[in-house]
Amino acid sequence: MAKPAAIAFDAYGTLLDVASLGSELADLDGAARQRFVALWRSKQLEYTWLRTLMGRYVDFESVSGEALRYAMKSMDIGEKEFDSLMDGLRKIHCFPEVQSALAGLKSKVPRLAILSNGTPGMLTSALEANGIQGYFETV
Repeated sequence: MAKPAAIAFDAYGTLLDVASLGSELADLDGAARQRFVALWRSKQLEYTWLRTLMGRYVDFESVSGEALRYAMKSMDIGEKEFDSLMDGLRKIHCFPEVQSALAGLKSKVPRLAILSNGTPGMLTSALEANGIQGYFETV
């Protein structure tokens, strides 16, 4: 089998652990954090898909914020948490094994890239926060 010339990754859920956003909600127990993240993520994707079907594009950061507000309201989380959650989204943690996996791949595959719904700003912030931006040729 020929060695691949490049590998492209999705960011959210593949490299970046969307469940880690729950750590921004220190006042909630673990189960409530999980419910919050599940609700937020389902609304985030639902809003993206619906807007795509309707031909009404809105960037992923805006959609993510709308989904956060929906989840916050549904779980009686005060609006004052919104800014810290959005900041947490911009610095969302990668999965623990990502750094070593990327290092191993980079020595075998010369070109790594990210394809994502995320905006360039969201992705750059998250990659920099995790120290993995240097692995990717294109984001």
